[in-house]
Amino acid sequence: MCLLLVLIMILSANQSTTHNAESLYPATMVVTEVNRQNDTVTIETATGFMYAFTGTEDWDVGDVCSCIMSDEGTPDDIEDDSIISCRYTSFTVNRQERR
Repeated sequence: MCLLLVLIMILSANQSTTHNAESLYPATMVVTEVNRQNDTVTIETATGFMYAFTGTEDWDVGDVCSCIMSDEGTPDDIEDDSIISCRYTSFTVNRQERR
């Protein structure tokens, strides 16, 4: 009985969190900081909201990413939203660097 309980607890912990489709939305963001020491990428929306995720691999400042976001069940409060997935889309060119 104890072994079964432990097995159920392990399986429950390994299941990924599911999100209600109505709470998901797409967002395009730009990478504003890549901290390779902390393995953190900071991204920003066009309206100035900032989010972060781990996994710096090939990310660089100026990269554009497409994210699937969750409103965490509070559609009127963007401050508690979280990143569900984030994919590289393209990069931006600083116009001053091109001169």
